[in-house]
Amino acid sequence: MTSQPGADLGPFAPLAAYIQEITEALAATTTQREVIEIVLTPAVQAIGASAGIVLSVDETDQQMKIAGSQGYEDGPPTLWQEGPINDNVLIADILRMKEALYFEDAGALKAAYPELESRTGGLLPVANATLPMFLDGQPLGVIVLDFREPHHFTTAERRFLKILSAQCAIALGRAQATVLLEDRVEARTRQLEERTRQLEDERAAQAAFVAFTETVGSETDLSSLVREAVKVLQSRFPGARTCTGVQRLKQRTVETRVQAKKWSGDQGGPRYSR
Repeated sequence: MTSQPGADLGPFAPLAAYIQEITEALAATTTQREVIEIVLTPAVQAIGASAGIVLSVDETDQQMKIAGSQGYEDGPPTLWQEGPINDNVLIADILRMKEALYFEDAGALKAAYPELESRTGGLLPVANATLPMFLDGQPLGVIVLDFREPHHFTTAERRFLKILSAQCAIALGRAQATVLLEDRVEARTRQLEERTRQLEDERAAQAAFVAFTETVGSETDLSSLVREAVKVLQSRFPGARTCTGVQRLKQRTVETRVQAKKWSGDQGGPRYSR
């Protein structure tokens, strides 16, 4: 007799269906926002949480940032806020231990972290599950689920949340790698475009020089050379401003001729005084 798919999963079977849907959806994601949306909603629905939030962490500056949330819009101030990691001792402990923590009633959470409310300015949830996300040993953030009523976290639920946080970490890592790759490709593209422009300018300058030498041939008159140079530059570089350069060359030509005549006069025969 053939058993139905999931029949041997027992209490985990309904949650396994969520995992299947999440896995298929995450396969097509490329951004952090998409990952959070796909993970957070099923997580809240699957175990009956009232709200959920994903906080990303940056080890460089030890800061937490809200990556996405659901269910806190109309509620009281939450414990889960952006800021230094050490300001929230619960999250700091979870990242240090690399283990999820479950609190099935408000008394349990308050007993474990009596100063959490005063340090964050938020109100304690009745029950809570907070799960770390690590990839290759590096912390990416935490998934937090809050409840308005006491909640017993079954073995199946804990298994579900552990798988969920691992999948979320992998998808977030892939999204970050995609962003990094796109940034590198963009930077490399800019470098190649700049190099291409430089090569085009060099080729244009070389072609202009070749055209100039072919045009002037054996011409030695400076004025003629200037005229031919201007013609070549204007044909090779339309719109280029050459007037100022031409005027200066012409002025330099006149000065050169004056100096040459003066020098020729000075080089006349020797003069004798009686």
